[in-house]
Amino acid sequence: MARSIWHLVMVSSALFVPMAVAADNKESSCGPESITESAVRATNASFEAAMRASDADVLARLLAPDYLYITSGGETRDRQELLRSYGAREVRLRVFNSDSIRVRLYGTVGVLTAGITKEGHYVAGPRAGTVVTGRYRFTRLYACRETGWQLVSSHESRLDI
Repeated sequence: MARSIWHLVMVSSALFVPMAVAADNKESSCGPESITESAVRATNASFEAAMRASDADVLARLLAPDYLYITSGGETRDRQELLRSYGAREVRLRVFNSDSIRVRLYGTVGVLTAGITKEGHYVAGPRAGTVVTGRYRFTRLYACRETGWQLVSSHESRLDI
């Protein structure tokens, strides 16, 4: 009898645990229900919050392994450089707010464009003293992958030179 109960528990676990895990991962997977403008906007909001907070853990999850950032000055920065800089808290952003956000979807890629106001500066590292205050327009490319939406590339142009 005890053996039958044990088998029942094991079979039940084998059947229900994968469903629970799938339910927990539903938000981070990239099925058709995840490919929406609101999902891209939510990922972008998480990215911007992580930038303001210098949260390298969240940035590591949101930035694709091959992420490339093109600055308003034409410089390029990769994922590792961004994670190092924000992980070391070299950048202090008081304001990092987007407006006029527009999202277009192309299959599993979301193109997000917007204006952004930044106020901050580098407090340490190789760019210490550099001011990042101003008004910009940017394009961010998000790709829906097995782990969810990730930022694969971004480019910005300064508007108030």
